Amino acid sequence: MRFTKSEDLACKRTIRFVRHLQLHTVSSLMGYFLSLNLIREKGVLFHAAGISIKKYIIILLAESGGGKSTVMKYCKNGQCIHDDKMAILRKNTKWFGLGVPMLDNKGTWGRQDSAPLKGLYLIEKTKKHYLIRLNPIEAFPKVAQFAIEPTGRKDLRKMLSETLMDLVTEVPVYRLGYVLGDDVSKLI
Repeated sequence: MRFTKSEDLACKRTIRFVRHLQLHTVSSLMGYFLSLNLIREKGVLFHAAGISIKKYIIILLAESGGGKSTVMKYCKNGQCIHDDKMAILRKNTKWFGLGVPMLDNKGTWGRQDSAPLKGLYLIEKTKKHYLIRLNPIEAFPKVAQFAIEPTGRKDLRKMLSETLMDLVTEVPVYRLGYVLGDDVSKLI
């Protein structure tokens, strides 16, 4: 049996879609188990982007469509670790940013680099650049909304909350306003 050109194209697109769907399913499952294990180890999986600048990692936090990928694109001094998920883990007395083995927004696997964490940046599109450091009480609810909580178990939720409070107490958290198209690396 022969297919027409349009039927052949439709078959090829369907096969690509199924393969893509399978990769995203595997990636989602990995994210679930990674998040569980991070919580147990005093770490957090975030819906966030990560940039390596010099010997540090910075984490960009924003809603979907909030500009994480855009800021990374215009950050000339940094290298993208992942544009959608980042892990943070405390080792002894230092916090580290970790790339995760999950698909990014482009459907490719993110880099799995790790380095000391320089800061968390809550990004906002604005008409003027600004950088404001938040105190832990201001930072906690804003940062917590981007933490991926895989389960409603009270014991894990308590561990996650404690880890997040330690994180925002020990690592600087900033509100970063950026102008679309400008390199914000000088603010970071």
